[in-house]
Amino acid sequence: MSVSRKLPSVAIIGAGIGGLTLYSALRQNKGFKKVKVFDQAAAFSPTSGAGFGLSPNGQMCLKSIGINCQEILHPFHSMVRLDKRGNVKVSSNVFENIMSKYGFGISGCLRADLIQTLSEKAGDDLKYSHKLINIEDDTRSVKVSFENGYKDHFDVVIGSDGINSTVAEKLNIDKSPPVYSNANIFYGVIPDPDHIGFCNPVLKDSNHKVIQGTGTGEFIMFNCGPKDRQVLVWANTYVSNCAPNRNEEWARVGETNADLSNVLKRYPSEHPIHEVALLTDPERLLHFGLHYRKHKYTWSNNSRVTLMGDACHATLPYVGQGANQDIEDAIVLAKSLESLPHDQAFKNFYQERYKRTKRIVQMAGALDKLYHSNNVFTRGALDLLLTSVAKGGFVFKQLEKEIVEECPVDYKLFQTEK
Repeated sequence: MSVSRKLPSVAIIGAGIGGLTLYSALRQNKGFKKVKVFDQAAAFSPTSGAGFGLSPNGQMCLKSIGINCQEILHPFHSMVRLDKRGNVKVSSNVFENIMSKYGFGISGCLRADLIQTLSEKAGDDLKYSHKLINIEDDTRSVKVSFENGYKDHFDVVIGSDGINSTVAEKLNIDKSPPVYSNANIFYGVIPDPDHIGFCNPVLKDSNHKVIQGTGTGEFIMFNCGPKDRQVLVWANTYVSNCAPNRNEEWARVGETNADLSNVLKRYPSEHPIHEVALLTDPERLLHFGLHYRKHKYTWSNNSRVTLMGDACHATLPYVGQGANQDIEDAIVLAKSLESLPHDQAFKNFYQERYKRTKRIVQMAGALDKLYHSNNVFTRGALDLLLTSVAKGGFVFKQLEKEIVEECPVDYKLFQTEK
């Protein structure tokens, strides 16, 4: 592609999935000669986070910039709904149908695997141990300063630094704190599930399935990662007045026993949550509060700096779109910066992404209320909704349209490769 104008130099603050995808998207055009990613972490941590569902929209966006991640994915074929006792209520191959229709399915992905894949693309342009302390705009460029003493100038700066964005703080963009949803989550990881002699019949036949049900909130489990380092991920939410008070990400022995016991005793003994909880090493048990952001109406109050991803539209996990929407952001922002002057690019990015990301955040918020309601009619409505999803009914088709067909990358571009 010929470049008719000088493309801006870009500093990306935050080396998560969104920031690193943006780096690769920009580097598709050789006109972006200076692109760097800065992260405050000391180094990449292979145990940071766990697994998530990489949807067709995320996969299509990554493939559009030359990143084929099939080797690190564990494809889902079917969805299984459990009743309150943990027995199978509905099972259908809705995910196989998605794959057949679009050429991309829904798959379990280890966050560390995707971060590693994207980090390799960045190479020496990825700088760890760089904690942002200041942003100065002199109208001609932006100077970024870091705690380690490093300083540099860029034409534009992108804040991809999460729900507690330092970039947003420095630019005084919506200082309201993240909102606690009054729900917490236990998130466990069990390595090498193929070599575990599970007792529960649901667990004996769980490969390539998303197994989901209601209880204290949402219970969900699925396998992630390639065969040589596959894990089973399970999660369960519950209502709480406060988030766990902790400074570290992964739980330590004894710190969550009381809370976990209180959750487990609300499930009948035959429910699979008891077995997966027992098999989870306490060192691989995550326990944290679920927070989201009220959708920011302003993503940029500076013509040279903008936010993206969780910094402006952090969502709850019930739609499985957090990472996927970060990836979409990166694709749209890169195309905007490639085709428009930076101030217009930021406006275009906002206009293209605001309504879509707001819908996702609102959908997740509505499901949060349904999952944690004590009202019998509300819980009945949730059961009908989730059963429709599991059967591939009307609700599933609406989600399919929203998530796949409204993706900024058209799946039809890859139809000839099927």
